[in-house]
Amino acid sequence: MIKRDFPKIHFYDQDFVDIYDKTWAWIQDCWNTSNEKSTGEKLAGEKLEIPAVETTSEMVAETPSIETDEAQYQAEVFSLDYLPSEMVSFENPPGELCWFDLEMSAETAVPDEPLLENTAIEHAIGELSPEDSPLEAPAIEHPTSEDPSFETPEMERAAGEKPSLPKSLIGRKYFSYPGSPVIQQVDAIFSSFFLVYSNRIYQAHPTLDIFYERQEPNGAIRSAYDRISGLPVFDEDNPEGLGIPLFAWAEFNLYHKSANKKRIKEVLPILHRYTEWIDSHFKRSNGLYEVPLSATGMVNAPREAAVYPMDFNTMMAINVLYLSALADILNDKEASFQYKRQYFSLKTRINTLMWNNDDGFYYDIDKDEQHIPVKTIAGYWPLLAEIPNDDKAERIIEKLQDPRLFGTPHPFPSLAVNDPAFDEHGGGYRGSVFPHLTFMVIKGLERYQRWDFARECAIRHLYFVLDSMGPAEGNNHQNGNHHTGNLWEAYLPLREGPAQWPDNPDFPRSQYLTYDALSTVCLTIENIVGLFISLPRKTVDWIIPSLEIMGVENLSLKKNMITILSNKSGRGWEIHMESEKLYYFTINILGKKKKTLPIPSGKCSMLIDKL
Repeated sequence: MIKRDFPKIHFYDQDFVDIYDKTWAWIQDCWNTSNEKSTGEKLAGEKLEIPAVETTSEMVAETPSIETDEAQYQAEVFSLDYLPSEMVSFENPPGELCWFDLEMSAETAVPDEPLLENTAIEHAIGELSPEDSPLEAPAIEHPTSEDPSFETPEMERAAGEKPSLPKSLIGRKYFSYPGSPVIQQVDAIFSSFFLVYSNRIYQAHPTLDIFYERQEPNGAIRSAYDRISGLPVFDEDNPEGLGIPLFAWAEFNLYHKSANKKRIKEVLPILHRYTEWIDSHFKRSNGLYEVPLSATGMVNAPREAAVYPMDFNTMMAINVLYLSALADILNDKEASFQYKRQYFSLKTRINTLMWNNDDGFYYDIDKDEQHIPVKTIAGYWPLLAEIPNDDKAERIIEKLQDPRLFGTPHPFPSLAVNDPAFDEHGGGYRGSVFPHLTFMVIKGLERYQRWDFARECAIRHLYFVLDSMGPAEGNNHQNGNHHTGNLWEAYLPLREGPAQWPDNPDFPRSQYLTYDALSTVCLTIENIVGLFISLPRKTVDWIIPSLEIMGVENLSLKKNMITILSNKSGRGWEIHMESEKLYYFTINILGKKKKTLPIPSGKCSMLIDKL
């Protein structure tokens, strides 16, 4: 058995390399294991025959929520001692825990499948034009407290109506913040973006699967589950336990790093039922979603009057956009088309009701559909969903460079600098820089081909992260020590150091890698080094503004280990490559040169001047 190790990066600033390497060591503390064998380990080596959940195009017809009785639900979702019943027949090697077979056979490989050219829209939207989208969403009847059939979640739980769920997470392997009594949906989703670069030492999918296994008969997946009992945890401000609806985005990214087409077939029905549950509970007659602010995660942002939050509604657009892309992977044209219709419908409503043309920004709206003129980082989620046209996008992006708004030294504050509620010490979501939101903005910039600016912001952000390491003792922050100290959940917007929130003594959490590893791993590989990988297409794109001494070494592409390094020799800039199998390499030096070449197995090098 070949011992795997994490991929190594090369960059001219060694501090970037050091923090990248340390992050993988710190992730060990977030990787939960137990001496007690899990069900999967007990069954290692046994062949499991479990019925697959079929995906049909009729699933996505605009119909009422799917009704599933408890017996059928148990048979489909919680069979085999709470292992995911969606798993098709697979066989584990002795002694290894493996829920899903990630080794794709030649029959399931799809090298000719079109990949999004660094944009979800081109893949998911196809030829559908805005004129094809329905301008009026079907009105949804929502029960009220006067309705005798109306029951709140508290009433249901008081009546003893509880879904049958796995009772414990003991023995499972998953990613979560150390010491937390719950496992969070946000941890499962965002951790999948950096765990895919671990060379399969830490699998990305087990944490997501914990949430899929606990889907209730009505399609609900709650935002948090108790780590001991495995039961959902509810909050007074969020009685339905609604979380950020970004599973489909995570699964799409996971597919392009694992090429596991079988998994898409298994999870798509789950995500469809989840979407229907959100629609049935939170979608209103205007086509937008009315959700509690705590469902967005921005708990103390000055958005108290928001009834239709900008970010959550855009996340739902992202959700159906990527559901369409997942259906395309399965070649289910009807399902893909229906999801596209939903995407265009929501896109039209967001642009119509939430865009303020005078201010050039997207706002939350109140119960009367009036804009709440508070500029928060939530207004940048539409970039990720490609909701604004080029003109609107340019007006939004300009504000990222305006020091009066979001152009702070450390990109990007959660609240505009000129807002009366802005706190230079962070104050939670009143100015703090959160790495996961900076990650979101940078990924949105990619959608509009702003590669230079995205890379500049990623480098600047990582320098502030490095300079903020060290213990936080009041205002006497010992900064600049890159070899000791901690990463932080949130940072100051105007100078180095962790953010402060006097009303919350537990803020910011140290070593909150759910957010921090997005910066130290994902942004480092994808935006600073500039590598974008798709296993289904067997492609690696290197997008850089100029040639620098940098690269990646021993990055696993399934069974193919690759190395790509650039260096300057007496002959000029040279790229050295090593690979075990054929793949296709595209070098894109922005505004200068773009070339795609097949890279054979073995070692090779190329002179850039000769291309």
